[in-house]
Formats: sequence, C-alpha cells, structure tokens
Amino acid sequence: QARYVGAFARGNNWLIGWTGTSEFGLTTSSQSNTPINGVERAGINGVPVHYTDGDWSPGSSVALRCENLADVGGASIGLLVFGSGQLNFPIFGGTVVPTGDVVYVLNGAPGTAEFGPFTMPAGLGGLVFYTQFLAFDPGVPVGEFVFSNAQRHIIP
Repeated sequence: QARYVGAFARGNNWLIGWTGTSEFGLTTSSQSNTPINGVERAGINGVPVHYTDGDWSPGSSVALRCENLADVGGASIGLLVFGSGQLNFPIFGGTVVPTGDVVYVLNGAPGTAEFGPFTMPAGLGGLVFYTQFLAFDPGVPVGEFVFSNAQRHIIP
C-alpha cells in the first residue's frame, strides 16, 4: 500500500480526459507526465510512487522524484531508467517499462530519490520518452528491486 494522503498518488490527475472540468479547460490536460500503473512492486514502505514536478516547457524547472523508498543505511539507493520506448521487460522481480537507453544511479534522503531539478532547454518539442525508478529494499530478496510506476513524457 502506497503511503500518501488522499485517494490518488501524487502526479495522478484522474480528472484528465473525462470530467466536465477537463472538458471546459478548468484542469490541466497536459500529457507531459502520464503515469503507467500496474508495473509496481512494493517494498517495506509500500509501493514506490514516481512523479514529476514541472511541465517540461522550455526554460522551466523539472525534477523527477520517487517516494516510499526504503532506508538503506541512512539513505535511499536506486536507479532511474530512461528510455525512448516502452519495453515492459520482466526482470529482478518486477517489470522495467523504459527501454533502458540511459540509467542513473541515485541516492537520496531515506524514503526518497530525486533527479534534478534542471532547466529544460528549447528545441525538444514532441520528444517522447519513458522513466521509472528501481530501488534497493530489504523487504525483497537479495538481487531484486522494488519498482515504481513508470511515466510517459511528451515534451510540449
């Protein structure tokens, strides 16, 4: 069970695409950070929740973040996987969604991991890519990981 307040995980805007508020433009309809659920694997703190702060517009600040990670010796240690496509490959006890074109090793405060914030350059409009966090967790067998939801990003 993910640890967050409210009915929906951070970054999951359930109003998009079907409500009156979305239809009349009162809520965002951005597809910049679309969650891909059903690929998560829980650890001792529940399901890791991957979310993005920022809208990817040129000049804006963007950070990729993950919560509900385990405290491994006073830090959280994991991987952030980037991919140009959607692979959906079962490995290490879970499912890796991105193709794995780039992988970053991250550490953060206990329970969290973060990539950024960084400033978006111009000229990337229309680019589509996928991201997902994997992390070490003492609640799963040695050699396996916990998996966050993935995200599809479409740069405006």
